[in-house]
Amino acid sequence: MHFVITTLGKRWHPNKEKMSTEEYNNWYHPFNKEILKEDLEYKDILKKEVAIKNGYKIIVVWDCDGLDYNTNLVYEYYKK
Repeated sequence: MHFVITTLGKRWHPNKEKMSTEEYNNWYHPFNKEILKEDLEYKDILKKEVAIKNGYKIIVVWDCDGLDYNTNLVYEYYKK
């Protein structure tokens, strides 16, 4: 079995579930303000779908969830 651990951060990957409404509404790409958050969210979904379609299991790790939480997430996945 193949698996991919994807590390995401709110600075580069806007996410309504990880951000306050204010953070989400005011998000902009750090290098190019013309890049829309909706486009990045869509690309993240597409990348995940392509990986799954090709037989990969996905673990999404958000830096804002903290080291302990993320370590436990990966460890529990690995045990299964």
